[in-house]
Amino acid sequence: FWQLHRTYIVTQIRGGLVLIDQHNSHERILYNEAQQALAGRDRGVPTQQLLFPAHLELTPGQVQAWQTHSDQLAAMGFTIEPFGGQSILVQGIPASLKNWNEGQLLLDILDDLAWDDKPSQENQVDLLASYACHGAVRAGEPLTVPEMQNLVDQLFATDTPLSCPHGRPTLIQFSLAELEKRFGRT
Repeated sequence: FWQLHRTYIVTQIRGGLVLIDQHNSHERILYNEAQQALAGRDRGVPTQQLLFPAHLELTPGQVQAWQTHSDQLAAMGFTIEPFGGQSILVQGIPASLKNWNEGQLLLDILDDLAWDDKPSQENQVDLLASYACHGAVRAGEPLTVPEMQNLVDQLFATDTPLSCPHGRPTLIQFSLAELEKRFGRT
């Protein structure tokens, strides 16, 4: 494995070469992980307790979204407690998150959900997509070889490894025959 422009994971396969989009792939992994947790197919997403809990001030819309979706957020790996007024204290976050950004991820998710009055199937999909997109490793972010290996292994363990939740491809495969043709070897 190696990284191309800190955005794509490049790996050789028996029949050629594969380019894997690290953001789209991690987005698919996070989405499926949270989807299974919310569907009750496992015990929820593993939580990483924060050494120093994050104190976040919320807007009224974010407070409403947090109150409406608190059970879903807990199943997704967030440990959140009220902290007076429009404040919350985040004690734990999903262990597989790459981009917590000191709480900005949660604020962005709550902003995306601020218009939802009650949990429904449709806004659950919105919640999952927002969480996966905001929490996934970004294009331009360096990854170690073990991180790349882990991401690829987790991607192929999902039910739908070929696209992210938004429908974008996670990988592009180039056959050896296609490469040889491009280099004039055929």
